[in-house]
Formats: sequence, C-alpha cells, structure tokens
Amino acid sequence: MVLPALAAQADVEATLGRPLVDNEPIYAASLLDKASAKVRAYTNRDFTRTLGDSITLNGNWGTRLILPQLPVTNVVSVSVRGSALAPYSFAWDRLGHVDLVSASATWTDFDNIFGPPATLAGGASTLLVGAAPALSGPAGSIYPDIQSGPSWSGPAAKITIVYDHGFAEIPGDVVDEVAGMVAAQLAVPVGILKEVIGGYQVGYIRSPGAAMTLTDEGKKALNKYRRRSWSATAGLPR
Repeated sequence: MVLPALAAQADVEATLGRPLVDNEPIYAASLLDKASAKVRAYTNRDFTRTLGDSITLNGNWGTRLILPQLPVTNVVSVSVRGSALAPYSFAWDRLGHVDLVSASATWTDFDNIFGPPATLAGGASTLLVGAAPALSGPAGSIYPDIQSGPSWSGPAAKITIVYDHGFAEIPGDVVDEVAGMVAAQLAVPVGILKEVIGGYQVGYIRSPGAAMTLTDEGKKALNKYRRRSWSATAGLPR
C-alpha cells in the first residue's frame, strides 16, 4: 500500500515564505514522498487514516494484545485461529490495547503446552462459550492440568485483527518536520554544479533528496510518536 505524503506543496511554500517556481514543484513532489518515508521509518508510524487494516499477531497467555499503529479508531473484528470472537468478548482503546473482557472468550488449550490428549481428536484448541470447564484433563489422561481461563491461547496461536487507525488530519508538528526537510533541500540549487580548486575543475549533479536527513531537533519533535518496539503483553501459563 502506497501511503500519501505527510505534507503538501502549500506547507513547503509556507515554510519557505514564497511560492515554488520553475521546476521546484516537480522536485517538491518527490521530496515530500522521501521526507515522509524518513519520518515514517523513524517513528514506525503510518499517521495516515487507514480503514480495514488487517494484522496477524502471535497470541500469549495474558489477556492483552497491542496493535502497532496508532491512534486506533475502531476494531472491526478479532479472529483466533480463524474463529471470530463475539464483539462483547474484547475491548479496545486508542492506544492500541485489545483486551479480553468476557468469560465467553475462554480458551482451553491442549496442544500448545501439553500436546493433544488421546481423547481429544486433533488436539485443536476450542473456544468455549459459557461456564469455564473444570481445571483437569480428560479421565485417564496423562495431562492432569490444562490451560484455562481468558487468554489469547498462547504464542502458537495466530490472532487476526481488522482495525482502523491513523489521524484524520496529520499532526502539525509532523507536517512541519516534513515540510522543513523539503524546504531545506529546495534552498540548495539542483542541477549541474561546478567547483574549481586550483587548476582543477569538477562538475557534478546534485540530485534532490540525496542528503535528506532528520535533524536532532526534528527527532526530538517526533519522539512522542515513535514506536521503538511493540509486543503483546504476555501472561504465564497457569
């Protein structure tokens, strides 16, 4: 998916204090994409409003998963190993937390920890609805204890979440950083440059965006959006 630039030509013109002229609008379009890519790479955030994004996470033995893109504006569906959870089984917030909140989202897991008991064909985890089962394995089983209670069914489970995220309007400090990077590039002429040193003359071409970098000040401004790492909150097997 190609994401749009995080700032527009008008933002660059506002930063420069003048309209773009000659070939500058052509360069600016490419520079805006490059600057936006650098900001996204540094923050690990998309920023742009995205609907119906699908992600598959590993489960855990806790009740919380954390989505990578913020802010979360809606969680459309949650499926565990292909089985959809009822909407009342989980809750979410703008910070990307998806929590199991209902006793109906109780998993009894045989295959992830203990292996499949002989009396359970295939050893597949089963979503239970209603009262929690007794905390014991099948009669005669060599697996006397089982994982029971609300959890995301362990690290081997695949949890697919469809959700909406991003800003309806890109935050001003993000726009300013992208526009500033582009304005700094446009302040240096693009084209064939000549340098004379003694009796030597060197000609070369400066390409737009070649030396574009985030400044320390820019990084400070973006740090509040930065996702250094993310993982699901884990719970220990019971």
